[in-house]
Amino acid sequence: MSAFWFWVGRHRPAMQWLSGAIAVLLLVAGIALGISHATTPQSTLAEGPLQAQPVAARVPAARHSVVGVIRAVGPNEILVRSQRGVFFAIKWGPDSHFRSGGVEIKPAALRPGQAVVVIGKPAADGSLAASYVTVVLRPPAASPR
Repeated sequence: MSAFWFWVGRHRPAMQWLSGAIAVLLLVAGIALGISHATTPQSTLAEGPLQAQPVAARVPAARHSVVGVIRAVGPNEILVRSQRGVFFAIKWGPDSHFRSGGVEIKPAALRPGQAVVVIGKPAADGSLAASYVTVVLRPPAASPR
């Protein structure tokens, strides 16, 4: 047995290189085995309208308004983050009214980041069917003096 250790001692640089190569080989083999046994996670994002996204909470049947900030805008719906951090899908139809600064606006004028007050009725799909959407204008920032 001492002859083995004598040989290892004489070939120390080669043994260090070999130890490093074996460590790298084991690391690569472990990663490859882990990847081959991993399952592909399913996407949590659904194709289609914003209300189908898992982040939107269902509007309770007793709730008829949402106050918050627009986070996303679609062709006939918006995703609003309420003051408590809950996301709600808001849909509208041809009878819905949109206002900003006391003036009637088109739905295309809605932008992410705008504060809104929405009044409507809960829809069967969990969204709020908007009757009135009012953009709340924020006061201009005070200038430092």
